[in-house]
Amino acid sequence: MLIAQITDTHVVARGKRVRDRWDTGAALERAVARLADLKRGPDIVIFTGDLVDDGEPESYRHFRERIAGLASPFLAIPGNHDSRDGLAEAFPELTWHAEAGGFCQFDWRFPGRRVLGLDTLIPGETRGELCQRRLDWLAARLAEDADTPVLIALHHPPFAAHIPFMDAYGLAGREALAEVLQRHRQVVRLICGHLHRPVAASAGGRPVTCCPGTSLQVPLWQEEGFPPDLVDEPPAIHLHDWRDPWTVLTHTLYVRPREPWNGPDTL
Repeated sequence: MLIAQITDTHVVARGKRVRDRWDTGAALERAVARLADLKRGPDIVIFTGDLVDDGEPESYRHFRERIAGLASPFLAIPGNHDSRDGLAEAFPELTWHAEAGGFCQFDWRFPGRRVLGLDTLIPGETRGELCQRRLDWLAARLAEDADTPVLIALHHPPFAAHIPFMDAYGLAGREALAEVLQRHRQVVRLICGHLHRPVAASAGGRPVTCCPGTSLQVPLWQEEGFPPDLVDEPPAIHLHDWRDPWTVLTHTLYVRPREPWNGPDTL
């Protein structure tokens, strides 16, 4: 099983750019084209939040236009820039778990594997949260089946990245999440976004990988008290190769403007 993770696309309405500089719609389309170039396409694509930059309907419409070339089915969870209503309206084919209580959380099953998507959105805020209701939903799903390996997707990272201005907008409830993970050993990986950087960490004794954005990146060294900054580092996708049910192997696939390539591409 191959999972492609795309995150922090921050698409805005057609003809607009983020901060009047970044054409995030074109960047998303390049990411979709990069997947199309693979010899082995993903079984599923997971968008881990911040699909759009402003939660507006026209931005979601533009997002849909830019993923028209996506050959694989996809799942999505909201990030802090998203709107639950906007996400549901733009993607009526996405269904949320009946017991999620209004949160955009999913339980996706593949033979011998399971992916749970968590909604960390707090409307109007940059930081994220896993409140008791969302954690109870997760614990209930994990308690249903202790034998099938699980991958968990969420937007906000369940760890401190030691990038001060990003950690200030981190995830409330991550300690409680770690306690849930410690009780359920079938969780093999967590994947997230939000940081706009490739980061590997752990939470509750489980490995976590953070995928870079396709839109723009955050610098590694951001001193305390300095204003937030952005850099033109390469955008990327994560490919999670889940052949062994209990092992997830993650590759970083860099996205670049399309250009002729005659070399091998075995993925």
